[in-house]
Amino acid sequence: MDSRFRGNDSVSEGVEMVKTVEYTMSLPYTMEIIPDGGAWFVQIKELPGCMTEVDEWEEVLPMIEDARRLWIEAALAHDHPIPEPSTGKAT
Repeated sequence: MDSRFRGNDSVSEGVEMVKTVEYTMSLPYTMEIIPDGGAWFVQIKELPGCMTEVDEWEEVLPMIEDARRLWIEAALAHDHPIPEPSTGKAT
């Protein structure tokens, strides 16, 4: 899919913003890594269903980045909202 695809318009303080794959990929999402019997389960906590499992530690980052890009592209293509990263602040 063309990474320049635009969708998922949002409005912030009266200024319209169009999210792109590049913009969303640059955001600091929370990555959770869980050991799983000799492998690693990895997920992006703020993006429901964005996950992967890898056998080698070196695969963690490339595989979750690939999963995140595919998740974002699908959300944009179907005009689904894309959550912003959590701030880590208690509410």
